[in-house]
Amino acid sequence: MTELGYRSICGKWVLHKLSRNQRLARLNIAKKLFETYENCDSRRLTEIITCDETRVYYSAPYIKHKKRSWVRSDEQPAKIPRPDFRKPKIMYTIFFSSHGIVLQLPCESGKAVTATFFQSKCFQI
Repeated sequence: MTELGYRSICGKWVLHKLSRNQRLARLNIAKKLFETYENCDSRRLTEIITCDETRVYYSAPYIKHKKRSWVRSDEQPAKIPRPDFRKPKIMYTIFFSSHGIVLQLPCESGKAVTATFFQSKCFQI
Protein backbone atom coordinates (compact mmCIF):
# COMPACT_ATOMS: atom_id res chain seq x y z
CA MET A 1 0.00 0.00 0.00
CA THR A 2 2.89 2.37 0.71
CA GLU A 3 3.97 2.03 -2.93
CA LEU A 4 0.55 3.43 -3.90
CA GLY A 5 1.03 6.51 -1.69
CA TYR A 6 -0.93 5.26 1.33
CA ARG A 7 0.15 5.21 4.96
CA SER A 8 -1.17 3.28 7.93
CA ILE A 9 -2.29 5.54 10.77
CA CYS A 10 -4.59 5.45 13.76
CA GLY A 11 -7.71 7.55 14.11
CA LYS A 12 -7.51 10.67 16.22
CA TRP A 13 -9.60 11.45 19.32
CA VAL A 14 -11.82 14.49 19.03
CA LEU A 15 -10.72 16.58 21.98
CA HIS A 16 -13.04 18.32 24.39
CA LYS A 17 -12.57 22.06 24.07
CA LEU A 18 -13.04 24.39 27.02
CA SER A 19 -14.95 27.61 26.48
CA ARG A 20 -13.31 30.95 27.24
CA ASN A 21 -15.32 31.24 30.48
CA GLN A 22 -14.24 27.76 31.60
CA ARG A 23 -10.57 28.59 30.94
CA LEU A 24 -10.86 31.88 32.85
CA ALA A 25 -12.57 30.15 35.79
CA ARG A 26 -9.74 27.58 35.99
CA LEU A 27 -7.14 30.33 35.76
CA ASN A 28 -8.78 32.29 38.60
CA ILE A 29 -8.94 29.20 40.81
CA ALA A 30 -5.25 28.47 40.17
CA LYS A 31 -4.29 32.08 41.01
CA LYS A 32 -6.32 31.92 44.22
CA LEU A 33 -4.56 28.69 45.24
CA PHE A 34 -1.14 30.24 44.56
CA GLU A 35 -2.06 33.24 46.71
CA THR A 36 -3.33 31.00 49.50
CA TYR A 37 -0.17 28.88 49.66
CA GLU A 38 2.37 31.56 48.70
CA ASN A 39 3.89 31.90 52.18
CA CYS A 40 3.10 28.37 53.29
CA ASP A 41 5.63 26.01 54.84
CA SER A 42 6.55 23.52 52.09
CA ARG A 43 5.74 20.60 54.41
CA ARG A 44 2.11 21.77 54.48
CA LEU A 45 1.91 21.40 50.71
CA THR A 46 2.38 17.63 51.08
CA GLU A 47 -0.89 17.54 53.07
CA ILE A 48 -2.97 18.73 50.12
CA ILE A 49 -5.33 16.09 48.77
CA THR A 50 -6.82 16.45 45.31
CA CYS A 51 -9.00 14.22 43.19
CA ASP A 52 -9.82 13.22 39.66
CA GLU A 53 -12.91 11.54 38.24
CA THR A 54 -13.15 9.04 35.45
CA ARG A 55 -15.90 6.98 33.90
CA VAL A 56 -15.17 3.29 33.37
CA TYR A 57 -17.33 1.72 30.68
CA TYR A 58 -18.53 -1.87 31.03
CA SER A 59 -18.09 -2.46 27.29
CA ALA A 60 -14.82 -3.32 25.59
CA PRO A 61 -12.22 -0.57 25.79
CA TYR A 62 -11.01 1.47 22.85
CA ILE A 63 -8.26 -0.54 21.18
CA LYS A 64 -5.98 1.69 19.16
CA HIS A 65 -4.77 -0.88 16.62
CA LYS A 66 -8.37 -1.75 15.68
CA LYS A 67 -8.90 1.86 14.61
CA ARG A 68 -5.96 1.80 12.18
CA SER A 69 -6.70 2.54 8.56
CA TRP A 70 -4.89 3.20 5.34
CA VAL A 71 -5.16 6.76 4.03
CA ARG A 72 -3.40 8.69 1.30
CA SER A 73 -0.29 10.60 2.33
CA ASP A 74 -2.10 13.94 2.04
CA GLU A 75 -5.18 12.82 4.05
CA GLN A 76 -5.88 13.20 7.76
CA PRO A 77 -6.79 10.29 10.06
CA ALA A 78 -10.45 9.61 10.76
CA LYS A 79 -11.88 11.30 13.83
CA ILE A 80 -13.03 8.88 16.52
CA PRO A 81 -15.85 10.08 18.75
CA ARG A 82 -15.60 9.45 22.45
CA PRO A 83 -17.70 6.56 23.77
CA ASP A 84 -21.43 7.17 24.05
CA PHE A 85 -22.19 8.67 27.46
CA ARG A 86 -25.39 6.60 27.69
CA LYS A 87 -23.56 3.26 27.64
CA PRO A 88 -23.39 1.42 31.00
CA LYS A 89 -20.52 2.72 33.09
CA ILE A 90 -19.44 3.46 36.63
CA MET A 91 -17.80 6.65 37.79
CA TYR A 92 -14.74 6.48 40.02
CA THR A 93 -13.28 9.35 41.98
CA ILE A 94 -9.69 8.86 43.03
CA PHE A 95 -8.26 11.05 45.79
CA PHE A 96 -4.50 11.35 46.01
CA SER A 97 -1.75 13.32 47.71
CA SER A 98 1.95 13.68 47.08
CA HIS A 99 2.33 10.31 48.85
CA GLY A 100 0.01 8.41 46.50
CA ILE A 101 -3.61 7.27 46.36
CA VAL A 102 -5.62 8.14 49.47
CA LEU A 103 -9.07 6.86 48.47
CA GLN A 104 -10.80 5.24 45.49
CA LEU A 105 -14.50 5.97 45.54
CA PRO A 106 -16.96 4.33 43.12
CA CYS A 107 -20.20 6.22 42.61
CA GLU A 108 -23.39 4.23 43.02
CA SER A 109 -25.33 3.85 39.80
CA GLY A 110 -27.96 6.55 39.31
CA LYS A 111 -26.78 8.59 42.29
CA ALA A 112 -25.77 12.23 41.83
CA VAL A 113 -22.21 13.13 42.75
CA THR A 114 -22.59 16.17 44.99
CA ALA A 115 -20.72 17.74 47.90
CA THR A 116 -23.06 15.87 50.26
CA PHE A 117 -22.18 12.57 48.55
CA PHE A 118 -18.45 13.23 48.96
CA GLN A 119 -18.83 14.32 52.59
CA SER A 120 -20.84 11.23 53.50
CA LYS A 121 -18.30 8.89 51.87
CA CYS A 122 -15.03 10.66 52.67
CA PHE A 123 -15.65 11.44 56.33
CA GLN A 124 -16.38 7.77 57.05
CA ILE A 125 -12.67 7.05 56.73
